[in-house]
Amino acid sequence: MITNSEQLFQLEYLNSLTPSGMPPHELRLKKGAIVMLLRNLDVKNGLCNGTRLQVETFGRFTIGCKFICGDKIGQPVVIPRIDNYWDKKTHSDFDAVSFQ
Repeated sequence: MITNSEQLFQLEYLNSLTPSGMPPHELRLKKGAIVMLLRNLDVKNGLCNGTRLQVETFGRFTIGCKFICGDKIGQPVVIPRIDNYWDKKTHSDFDAVSFQ
């Protein structure tokens, strides 16, 4: 099914957009990279904004990491694919999915 957004905008244009609060169109990570969460995923289990993790493995829709700070140092955690939405300054709603 083709939506209005797909009819109005070229793929190259959509991929070039870098609105505030949205991740880059393409994210390249390597094993051992240090990443920081930019949103609260599971505060009770320590996955909150600002938490630093080290990338260990890659799944199709997940990233396997380990905590590198706080009281959970060394504990593994899996970060799932996250949907992101953006609708500012356009006449259409866009969504992006991390880990495509």
